[in-house]
Amino acid sequence: MSDAGIGRIVDLLGIAGGYRDYTGREIASPIEARRTVAAALGFPTGTEGEIADSLARIEGIRLGLLPPLVVAPANQTAEIAVRDPGGDAVAWTLTDEAGAQTDGQAALFRRADGKPAITLPPLPAGYHQLSVTAGDRTAAATVIAAPPHCWRPDRRRRWGIGTAAFALSSTRDLGIGSYSDVAALAEGAGRKGASFLGLLPLHALFAGDRGKISPYSPSSRLFLETIHIDPAAVLNGGAEAGALLREVEDTKALIAIRADPLVEHAAAWALKRPVLDALWAAHRGNRLPACDAFRAEGGERLETHATFEALFEALQEQGYAGAAEWPAAYRDPRSPAVEAFRRERADLVAFHAWLQWLCDSQLAAAQSRAKASGMAIGLYRDLAVGADRYGSETWSAPDWFGLGLSVGAPPDPLATMGQDWGVPPFHPVALETSGLAGFRALVAANMRHAGALRVDHVFQLRRLFLIPVGARPTDGVYVDFPLDAFLAALRVESHRAGCLVIGEDLGTAPDNFAAPLSEAGVFGYRVVYFERSWDGGFKAPEDYTEDALATINTHDLATFAGWWAGHDIADRVRFGISTEAEAAEAREDRQRDRWRLVDLLARHGLVPAHELPGDAPIEAVVRLLARCRSELTNIQAEDLVGALEPINIPGLVEGPPNWRRRLPVSVEELLQPGGPVERFAGIMAVEGRSG
Repeated sequence: MSDAGIGRIVDLLGIAGGYRDYTGREIASPIEARRTVAAALGFPTGTEGEIADSLARIEGIRLGLLPPLVVAPANQTAEIAVRDPGGDAVAWTLTDEAGAQTDGQAALFRRADGKPAITLPPLPAGYHQLSVTAGDRTAAATVIAAPPHCWRPDRRRRWGIGTAAFALSSTRDLGIGSYSDVAALAEGAGRKGASFLGLLPLHALFAGDRGKISPYSPSSRLFLETIHIDPAAVLNGGAEAGALLREVEDTKALIAIRADPLVEHAAAWALKRPVLDALWAAHRGNRLPACDAFRAEGGERLETHATFEALFEALQEQGYAGAAEWPAAYRDPRSPAVEAFRRERADLVAFHAWLQWLCDSQLAAAQSRAKASGMAIGLYRDLAVGADRYGSETWSAPDWFGLGLSVGAPPDPLATMGQDWGVPPFHPVALETSGLAGFRALVAANMRHAGALRVDHVFQLRRLFLIPVGARPTDGVYVDFPLDAFLAALRVESHRAGCLVIGEDLGTAPDNFAAPLSEAGVFGYRVVYFERSWDGGFKAPEDYTEDALATINTHDLATFAGWWAGHDIADRVRFGISTEAEAAEAREDRQRDRWRLVDLLARHGLVPAHELPGDAPIEAVVRLLARCRSELTNIQAEDLVGALEPINIPGLVEGPPNWRRRLPVSVEELLQPGGPVERFAGIMAVEGRSG
């Protein structure tokens, strides 16, 4: 039984036997690698006993009377497959999100594919718990009744700006961009015709460890980053807090970090935290009904996050550098030790919950100002593919995650040894048996106060490349995830929030992936650098897909000025990613690409033919971008101001100042008459793009 049993286990878990790489070559995944990943998911196959137990458990989940997840059309009757019911009818009970129950009987029939099924009555959009009894067998499932498409605004050709909150500066900042700076830029850009302001993830990082600054490896994607709070925007802060804020604004330390082209996260927090402490001292003695309501709405999830933040702070004072070092008693959020801490340090827990309320209130104000300015979409948020292994999100709900695994990518031209992103995946089986609880919570949290949501590495909805912790990326394998259910949940949450969904689909896509996303109304992501025709030339505007966001580049790629100058090629040598020989070849390729781009621009009357501009022809490229068929176009703020340096060089922790580069001009300068935003807004208006 061993080999057959092992093969059946890994197949039922959706651990793929291979994949097609970026060249189209078929790569086989060794059975040992598949077994290792199965064991990390809690299905070991080391002995006959383990094989028998693992097989019984996964068959019980994947081959039961009902599948754990069922997708149905909202407000229509639904055919639900029932496996081997052993009779002519079943009894069913449906429970909606409010707890109301409906019971019924359903006769079995054969669907067009020959499978036995029952018909359920029309269900409103949302999540319903279905229980079915057939003879002496019972089963339960989550039914996701979803609209056919994600929400979208009326069809118009729109444009917006992309940036990072931390990169913003203003006359009022405390060394790092704030939610007020976001609001000011969104409002100002909206008045000039922009439809959205795109932001890198605003996920909660680690208040106790300001060295962890990547927005794509946060502590929790369910909550917001506190370093962006604007203390000056907190009402009724009291005399002491006001005096302290004025004192901070006059310090040499603030002058120094404002003048630094790089964000010093720890230094900015060191200035901001005492002001927040003083504000809390003024507020905690007064009843704050809005904060109380926010805390009640956040429930146990918010309390657990606030407890993690308080614990991190308290244990750091005892010498523990991070959650990986915490005593065992504090590693379970439901342990007696944690409960005792929560009672004993209730004020510190309340402080961290209050910080989240401030974040939420200030982000809500930013979206309100964006919409009031005329933006059709407003804030456009970003959902990272994972969270830190030792952060709040995984500590709060460890059963939701495959903590013995990391998400990554197989080898490709930019990462010949593969990539290990260091964040654990959702546990695919736990996702199904919990009715996608973790994913649904994430999507709802990140659509809050937003008109669009970018799903990073949208291939995660279909499969993830998972690597055992400590192994090489080349030892990873692909594992399947429930695409249909994910898309159904996105459609439900999209309509509830009035939020457009954009899938970042760069890289090697799974087979037959684009069609389901398009049918679900998820926009694609089209990057000028990568949009090529069969001969290697750049695609013409009319060849772009319509339901997509088109952009010159992303935060992980060279700015346009940097790309034109080959600055990114030099960086790859400087940081040891490429050899001089590889760089020489890359420079030759880049020269060909510059001519290819000029050829396309010339054919559209945007630059003179047969002449290579010395400076990056950003205005011509933006005009080209504006003419794309894609409904949305995005300009990175770095390109608005001609910056050479990128926000991030992927795959490097040491060396480049990733996630620290400030925009070289302030929000006020971006928005001034005749400034960068107004200049490019004029281009968009001439090309027929509006807010």
